[in-house]
Amino acid sequence: MRAALPVHSRLALHARPQPRHGFLYQQTASISSRYSSNSYLPMILQPAFWRSIIPRPLRSTSSDDVDAPKAKDWNPATFFIVIFLLIGSQSIQMIALERSYTNFSNETNAKLSLLRDVLRRVQAGEDVDVEKEMGTGDEVKEKEWEEVMRELAKEDAMIQSRNQRRRAKEAAKREAAQGPGSV
Repeated sequence: MRAALPVHSRLALHARPQPRHGFLYQQTASISSRYSSNSYLPMILQPAFWRSIIPRPLRSTSSDDVDAPKAKDWNPATFFIVIFLLIGSQSIQMIALERSYTNFSNETNAKLSLLRDVLRRVQAGEDVDVEKEMGTGDEVKEKEWEEVMRELAKEDAMIQSRNQRRRAKEAAKREAAQGPGSV
C-alpha cells in the first residue's frame, strides 16, 4: 500500500510535526549556510531576535542584511491628514475657549446684576442687609466675588491698554500727515 502513494505523499508521512508553541519557534527561510531552509529554531537562537534587541540607530548597516524592509514612498495624503488634524484640533480649542468665555461672562453678568440690584435698593432707601446679599462671611461666595473683581480688573486693563495703543497710532498718523516741516 505504501508503494501506491505518490512520492510527495510518502514524504508527507515522514514530515516533521509543527511545533505547538509558535512564539518559541519560528520557521526560517535562510539563516545561514549551516542550517537547512526548513529547520525550526528556538526564537532565542535566531539572529533576527538578537538584531531586534539592538536599537536601530546603533545597529551596523550592512548591505547583506536581507530582512531590512525597503523604504516606502511618501504618501501624498499624509500632508492633508496632518493639516486637517491640526485644523480640527484648533477648532475644538476655539469652541472650548468660546464656551469658557460665555460661562465667565454669564457669571460676571449675574454678579453685576446682583450688585446693581443691591445698589438700587440701597439708593431707594430700602432696608437691605448688604453683607448677607453679597455673601460676606461665606468663604465660597467671597472667593467668587474676588475672582469676578480680579477678572473685571484684568479686562478693564486690557481695554485701557488697547485704547492707549489706538490713540498712540492715531497721534502718529496725525504727526505723519502734518509733515516734518510744520512744528
